[in-house]
Amino acid sequence: MFTSIIALRRQVQSLAVLLIVIGALAAPSASTAESKPYFPLLPIHPLFGTWWAETLYDQQGEAIWRGGESDDAVLMRVNLTGGYSSRMDCNIIAGEFQKAGEDGSISISPKGSMVTLMGCFGDYPPTIAFSEIARFEREGMKLRLYDKNDVPIAVFCNVVALKSALDVIVDS
Repeated sequence: MFTSIIALRRQVQSLAVLLIVIGALAAPSASTAESKPYFPLLPIHPLFGTWWAETLYDQQGEAIWRGGESDDAVLMRVNLTGGYSSRMDCNIIAGEFQKAGEDGSISISPKGSMVTLMGCFGDYPPTIAFSEIARFEREGMKLRLYDKNDVPIAVFCNVVALKSALDVIVDS
């Protein structure tokens, strides 16, 4: 009986993962955020996904780094509830986005961010200014982050959507 309970638990976990993936892939495209859940019982944060940085900007909105121009990649991972992680030089930075507003407003949890404190040597891409994020736009496979003055912070591409698009190109 104990074995059948474990098998049943694994099946339920697999089904939950499948529903989450289907929900993330079926998420509507919009020029502003939609904070409504895609599944009534599974609220999914609108920034959920793995994001590859296409462009990072300085505080004046000037592009300072473009993905694909070097071997370095800047990734941002956002889980189902809005928890995020990325890299700051050779360190890991993690925190949590609060619930998104109907107008696309977003902020970091008051708990702040956690950063590991390893000594980093060498050159690294710039770090995403998480504490400055005030608004986002998500359209298709693109995610644009802005500060409170509507100055761009970063433009990202959804890794899963980008891979799917490239697979279609390669397979045709």
